[in-house]
Amino acid sequence: MSSSWSPAFATAVHAALVRRCPPAEGGAALAELSQALVDALERGELDLPEEELAAELMALTSDHLGAAGLGRYEISNHARPGHASRHNRVYWS
Repeated sequence: MSSSWSPAFATAVHAALVRRCPPAEGGAALAELSQALVDALERGELDLPEEELAAELMALTSDHLGAAGLGRYEISNHARPGHASRHNRVYWS
């Protein structure tokens, strides 16, 4: 990847894994993180990557999370074995 996104993104993925993000307590902490991202996007503080780079970042994410034992399922979800979301099973089964 030739973008400045690459090193920063890889660092952020690693930091999330170290922090076990989302936090084990989930709920409020995850909602706070999600809202912060939405707010930053609405303020124009986030530059979204082009489609090709987004695909590369998705591959990087899958590689890092897979190496940490979190398998990919559905389109963009990752989880440890036995911890995939049950919510969407109705739609995907």
